[in-house]
Amino acid sequence: NSMLLTSNSLDLACRGHVRFDHGYVGKRMRVELADGELLEIRGHELTVCARPEPCCGITYILISTNRSDGTRDQGAAYWTAFGEIERFQVLGD
Repeated sequence: NSMLLTSNSLDLACRGHVRFDHGYVGKRMRVELADGELLEIRGHELTVCARPEPCCGITYILISTNRSDGTRDQGAAYWTAFGEIERFQVLGD
């Protein structure tokens, strides 16, 4: 079961990962993944799963990607682990 967390509990549960907080939900962001993929997304929710399956991450709606292999659809929802995110920038509402 996944659950939504407050930013304080998210920091504790996801220590060591990119720092996201609930203020980013609904925001448009540019995200760079560890594999080099660049995404423009709209944050939907931040999640963490109870042990023994730590899965701190973000669910988002994909606006665009530099990936050209057709494996991601614009407008679809995806989940990515915080550990896969190299850097991000909030672009606006």
